Amino acid sequence: MEPEPETKVLPAGPADAATASALATVDPMATRRAVGRYELVQRLGHGGMATVYLGRATGNAGFEKLVAIKVIHPHLAAEPEFVEMFLEEARIAAKIVSPHVAGILDLGHDDGLHFMVMEYIDGETLSGLIRQLRPHNERLPLAVVLQILVDACEGLTAVHNLRDVDGNPYGLVHRDMSPQNLMIGFDGWTKIVDFGLAKATGKRHTHTGHLRGKLAYMSPEQARGRPLTAATDLFALGVVLWELLTGKRLFAGDTDAETLDNVMRCELPALAELRPDVPPGVIALLQRTLSREPEGRYPSAEAMLVELRQLMRAHCGDDDPRKQLAAIMREHFDEQAKYRQAAVRGSSRAHSRPRIHLVPRTGSAPSPAAEERTRSDTTLALVPPPPVDDATTVARKHPPSAPQTSGTTAALEDVVASSVSRTLTTAPVRGVGVWLGLPMLGAVLGVAILLTVFSWQSDGGTNAVADALRPQPPAPGVVPPGPTRDPPQPRRIVWNFESEPAGAQISIAGAPPAVAAEIERQLAGRVTPFSVEVPFDERTRIEVLFTKPGYKLGRRSLLPVSSQNIDVALQPEAASVPDPVKQRVRPTKPHGPTKLSNKPGPADPTSADPSPANSVGEELKDEPNFGPREPKQPR
Repeated sequence: MEPEPETKVLPAGPADAATASALATVDPMATRRAVGRYELVQRLGHGGMATVYLGRATGNAGFEKLVAIKVIHPHLAAEPEFVEMFLEEARIAAKIVSPHVAGILDLGHDDGLHFMVMEYIDGETLSGLIRQLRPHNERLPLAVVLQILVDACEGLTAVHNLRDVDGNPYGLVHRDMSPQNLMIGFDGWTKIVDFGLAKATGKRHTHTGHLRGKLAYMSPEQARGRPLTAATDLFALGVVLWELLTGKRLFAGDTDAETLDNVMRCELPALAELRPDVPPGVIALLQRTLSREPEGRYPSAEAMLVELRQLMRAHCGDDDPRKQLAAIMREHFDEQAKYRQAAVRGSSRAHSRPRIHLVPRTGSAPSPAAEERTRSDTTLALVPPPPVDDATTVARKHPPSAPQTSGTTAALEDVVASSVSRTLTTAPVRGVGVWLGLPMLGAVLGVAILLTVFSWQSDGGTNAVADALRPQPPAPGVVPPGPTRDPPQPRRIVWNFESEPAGAQISIAGAPPAVAAEIERQLAGRVTPFSVEVPFDERTRIEVLFTKPGYKLGRRSLLPVSSQNIDVALQPEAASVPDPVKQRVRPTKPHGPTKLSNKPGPADPTSADPSPANSVGEELKDEPNFGPREPKQPR
């Protein structure tokens, strides 16, 4: 989940119904102020499947709690595959209990949108911290780096060891461990978030061959589409450790194809040359974590955690690394934190309501505490009128002392005074009549106040209050803020070619001339395994041919709409591997079978059928080669 490039607060709402309708058509979340029973305060970040908001849950007796609300993108809400992934993430993460894993509090559905309520972590992602450090070539202290890794390993231990009620392990793998999914709070604690790609044993969330996750943090087996274990998450954590120690990306290339190729080759530069001050023990831990084969890595997150703690005791001294990390976070993100706090305070004031107190009747003495509350709070006092004359007479005997207004406003004030007096005199003070009349009283007073404000005019015939409340047109050259759209999908995909055995050449057919020329430049002089970039195209199907001397032609028909692995097992040629099924007994030569040639030639004079059709080449002409054919029976 990527944080917002700028801290954004939800807009106050469009000026008119037409604008609201247009925004709701483009983005239903642009005009919403709440989801379910949760108020939306500010947008925190967005990802490929959902957007995260800062929300507020309220309840009785002034209860209030800040939460993070993850809402699935509206254009994905109608896709069953993505909805199931979203719901499965909530079901999985809700079972994990750890101080280093963000908890799931609620799951709901509101007006066609699925949303998930999560623990709110007041902080920023590790990727955001790295972006702040990189321009100045700053590096985190070794103790702080090890503390981040210890917290992440603690969280992965809870993820990998998750079991059901019967004690059976889920075999859960996060599959997307990266700086974007590690949240660092202003208290110095690190927590794992976003289980959208987590996969349990027996669960399948993706189509075969589709690559999910961030390429630069994948393990070699994940890039090849092989079965994944807990070692995959440890490898990704090793890539994060390399980036924290060196300030540089380990596998990231200029293109996705280059990044994927670097991941599969898994060649590590010498860390001692980049950071001579890093202790040998840390280098040894990093090399083991980034082993190309899963068997060479730590057997579990617990085993890696033990060694990390030993390194902290040996090299971190008496300083508390959490306090150091908290100070670094405040140094770089203090403005963002203050902005969020101001947004929360502003939202609280916008939804606060004045308290209403009833002034006791004449003859009952209020307590000193009640008098103090009446003076200090924003109150509306309701005083019953004296029991003289009727309500209309009382209202006319005591005209209001406000400035002279128009005839319509004066008439309305008479009606208001009459309604208030009638309500308070006809209902018993201690009965329910007063309480039933309070909503009507508030509505009538509100209308009267608004009409008074908007009808009043100064000597110059203007009304500054009404002018200030009217919607103002935007200043020249200023573009009003609009709904934030999701980033467009990439228009290029990656195909990873592999063959068994390796060393096959690749050629294509059926692509448009410009696309074919671009792909053929990438194919020139290369043999499997390797990767190429292909332009996205939903209409044109491309034929991919695998050729290798001594082996039959391999063929795949692909539509370039998603990145995937293309693995072909090549079959040996019939000439190189004798097949007894294809051997034919000549009736005129009882001493043994005659080996057939794959090349058409003149008919054998000793054959029972002298026609050229007896050659294997003629029999297999224009037919796909899917293995041995049934031999022709001799005539």
